[in-house]
Amino acid sequence: MNTLEYDYSYGARGWSTLPVRPGQKVPLLPEWQLTNQVPFSFSEHEPMNIGVRLGSASGGLVDVDLDQPEAITVADAFLPATGSIFGRPSRPRSHRLYVASPVPRHVGYKDTTGVMLVEMRTDKAQTVFPPSRHPSGEAIAWHRYEQPALVSPQELDAATRMVAAATLLARAWPAPGSRHYATLALAGMLLRADWGEERVRELVAVVVEAAQDDDLKDRHKAVSSTVNRLRQGLEATGFPTLASIIGHGTASSVTEWLDLPAGLGRAPFTDAGNAERLVARHGQDLRYVTHYNEWYYWDERRWRRDEIGIVLQRAKLTARSISSESADHV
Repeated sequence: MNTLEYDYSYGARGWSTLPVRPGQKVPLLPEWQLTNQVPFSFSEHEPMNIGVRLGSASGGLVDVDLDQPEAITVADAFLPATGSIFGRPSRPRSHRLYVASPVPRHVGYKDTTGVMLVEMRTDKAQTVFPPSRHPSGEAIAWHRYEQPALVSPQELDAATRMVAAATLLARAWPAPGSRHYATLALAGMLLRADWGEERVRELVAVVVEAAQDDDLKDRHKAVSSTVNRLRQGLEATGFPTLASIIGHGTASSVTEWLDLPAGLGRAPFTDAGNAERLVARHGQDLRYVTHYNEWYYWDERRWRRDEIGIVLQRAKLTARSISSESADHV
């Protein structure tokens, strides 16, 4: 179908359409958000992109816009199935359409550098629909052109936050050598938030796939190991260690988007918690080698055996920080 035919088809679905300049995303009419209906006649002969107003203007239509490749990879695991999906060659299936009542709030999830990961587009927003052409020159086309799924706003909000958290974890997933420890810490954090083992394993599997980590077997072993340690009352890492590996801002965003209980970001005031504090502050520069039963530290050029008490010094610095942390906790 051409643009004119799609305009008729979208109108029949109750969607409010907008003219958009060819190869652009900005509507032709500057005050399109201020009116309920925007009169415009598309032509078979004049090339034009077509936008659709979202939210209440189109019967509660919501566009979950997956802005990054990792988001597209994880979306199927968490977003509800829907009959309306479109995208372009470099971002296939990146737009998932739903109908929700009441209309959920418009929200976007970005990483710590401001890069948009996933966006739930609703009221006062519009999206360029097929058969438009993206500013990159790519054709926007339907993957499935059936009816959008009817969902509750709470369900869609929770699913979108899961996509955002998994996407952020995948993009921040560390290099080989640290992935096992990142999994242990992530599992410890989630299990302490009363996630079940299977739910943790599902999230880890999705993150591993999106991060192109080829050792899912080890990652699942790490989850099971953490489950067993916590059941036995043994030490297990959590948020502080995860933050030391992927960054505090990234780890904090994950806990917020997953709606984890407050306080998970603070290590407990125990020997295990103090060990996490040491790892969080100095873990990148310290290593314990069990084969030699000795500590090593990084001297900015190479790993050296600790013969001068570097580890003890850093442990004391960590211990001194606990008093101020404890005061903040009161």
